[in-house]
Amino acid sequence: MIFPQDWDELTCINYLQRWVLVQSILYYEFDKNAVSDFVYDKNAHQLADMMQKCANVQDSRYYYIFYDFEGSTGCHLKNRLNDADRDLIMSIVNYGIKHY
Repeated sequence: MIFPQDWDELTCINYLQRWVLVQSILYYEFDKNAVSDFVYDKNAHQLADMMQKCANVQDSRYYYIFYDFEGSTGCHLKNRLNDADRDLIMSIVNYGIKHY
């Protein structure tokens, strides 16, 4: 994924974490593909690589969910969300379902 030039590394990681969460929920919970498997895999592995290289990755928004993410699957991610984050992510997912 290509990011705006003015985004710092942590902003990019936060965005990718949210993106992976939304795509995973769409796929595993609703059987919907908003992107191809190739695009998901590429972005998921980009996230895993960025997290591994980032010195302050523990400050990312969803680190508590992605602390052991290697980019291979997102099937378990929704179950790690706390209630407030689950509500936020599900509102994004539901918006996506209505508009795809």
